[in-house]
Amino acid sequence: MDPRDINERVQALYDRVTRLLRLVEMPQRGNLDEWAAEVRAIGAGFQRVGAMVRGAAVDLAEARAAREAAHAALAEHRRLFEDGPDGYL
Repeated sequence: MDPRDINERVQALYDRVTRLLRLVEMPQRGNLDEWAAEVRAIGAGFQRVGAMVRGAAVDLAEARAAREAAHAALAEHRRLFEDGPDGYL
């Protein structure tokens, strides 16, 4: 997951929330249908960003597990090399 994608989506959500707040502050310029559409779009945006963050957390957990497996394999190979007979060389 590219962090720029998450940043762009978070910025888009921020922009939508800011726009909604401006509409609510000036009720004579906004109407309830427009507000409802903005609220739905913001909710959908939060769901997409949440899914991206959850996906990034899964990717991070998988990367950590892979790194730990690689470290364990390296430690095992080192142990075999260091503790083995000189004939290994």
